Amino acid sequence: MTEFLIVIAVVDLAVFVALYSVMKAGRAADRNSEAHARALWASNERVRHETPRGSRARPGLAGRKVLDSHGSLLGIAGGLLADPLDAGTRWLEVQSRGLGANRMAHVPADGLRVGVNEIRVAFSREHVLRAPVVAPGPLARDSELALCRHYGLSRRAVELYDRAPGEATALAAEAAGTASVA
Repeated sequence: MTEFLIVIAVVDLAVFVALYSVMKAGRAADRNSEAHARALWASNERVRHETPRGSRARPGLAGRKVLDSHGSLLGIAGGLLADPLDAGTRWLEVQSRGLGANRMAHVPADGLRVGVNEIRVAFSREHVLRAPVVAPGPLARDSELALCRHYGLSRRAVELYDRAPGEATALAAEAAGTASVA
């Protein structure tokens, strides 16, 4: 009987070690995909220059499919949010669908690649779904700062620190007087 209990304890320990190894490998893969997305965002100059600041967005941007950096479906495009002070487009709202992710996500508009029927963003689906959840519509300063921290937009975060807490820093592009993607 004692030998049987020892065998059971050894098997339980082996299962625990295997589960821990799988969990640790999953965390490493998440960090690698996030690092890949940040590197893609920082280094892909071609993507950044395809939508220069001040260019006009194509009509009917809302309702297009939004793809992540790997070509996977992220959701459906909603509205563009622009800064009311300089009218520069800052965020694309994306209605995420599937796998329990039925919510509005915000993705930086800098570097969007707009195609005929689709829009491609520079981040992976997992990274976008881990973004802070903020209400759709105008973004308050604190909500936008949280998004900037998540996406690594330090330059935009510095601009926001000069604004009053609670101030609307990103409005619907039409309300801010622009329809540009920059």
